[in-house]
Amino acid sequence: MQAKKKKKNPLVYKPYYKGDVWVNSNIKNALKLLGYFLFFTILYVVAGSSLSGGSIVIRLIANILVLVVCGGVMYTNGANLGDGEVALGEIVHARLEEGKAVDEKDKKQSFRNVRGLIIFLLAIVPILLITVPAALTAEKQMYALQSLPSWVDSYQGHDEIYAPLDYYRTADRTGLMDILQLLSRLLVYPFICMVGTDNLDMLLLVDRLAPVLAVLPGIAYVAGYQMGPYLRARVHGDIARNIRKQKKKQKKQIQARREQSEKKNELI
Repeated sequence: MQAKKKKKNPLVYKPYYKGDVWVNSNIKNALKLLGYFLFFTILYVVAGSSLSGGSIVIRLIANILVLVVCGGVMYTNGANLGDGEVALGEIVHARLEEGKAVDEKDKKQSFRNVRGLIIFLLAIVPILLITVPAALTAEKQMYALQSLPSWVDSYQGHDEIYAPLDYYRTADRTGLMDILQLLSRLLVYPFICMVGTDNLDMLLLVDRLAPVLAVLPGIAYVAGYQMGPYLRARVHGDIARNIRKQKKKQKKQIQARREQSEKKNELI
């Protein structure tokens, strides 16, 4: 016999009040989301040896898992915020229908589907300020200057030998763009690990796509926020299902007592 398929709980959507697009909490939530980006960037660096070692297959699996976890955390945070604001919107709507007074702050704070996107866009501004200039100035790395051995100093009096080599003694000047390039690579470190530092063409491609790659996990936050109405509908569906089960149980108990009473009457 085939196992009975478990019935899915029905989705019960309730009307909710739609709040304002812009609320002051947008900045707070954007800073919180930016904090997650920074936290995961630090995590990338700490786990760098684990993410960059092994074969290409192992690197791909490890770094994809890291990105999935990052996206999952951001999705959960966005979903929690959306769920909470929909719940607030339902309360506001119900109170307005009953003619009761409602705090203007609660009305503004109620769910608005575009708000998740606004929070995301605010959060990625600092990231784009780093990655966009770095992407526009990205170049294929061909070589790096190295320090000269100490024995070369013995030729300082021979200009025909030492002068050409003096170029390599020029101090490496770290400018603003070098710092931005470094920070940009840290933000896309999993993708750097995927392609490997030896693949210069793919490394250049990652550098140029950094503005998009760096903010990819944050898209999960927007998706999670959009799930707010659905999550509330599931909650109401669970409540409705439990109420039906309780009523069914009570009905069976009443019927059982009635049958027992009828049996007693028959015996009498």
